[in-house]
Amino acid sequence: MQFEPINLQDFVMLALGVAGGTLWTHRKLRRQREAAALDQATLLTQARRESETILREAWLA
Repeated sequence: MQFEPINLQDFVMLALGVAGGTLWTHRKLRRQREAAALDQATLLTQARRESETILREAWLA
């Protein structure tokens, strides 16, 4: 089987497609990590508030 040489325009389009897909994936993963970090921060804040409430109620009891 013989392969035909790829022309420059096809090569550039292929490279741009790969680069665009890589960039899109990177941004998607970054958004997922940021959302997970925000969820974790929200949970930590809620836990802190709940424990402060429990301590305050115990102190007043």
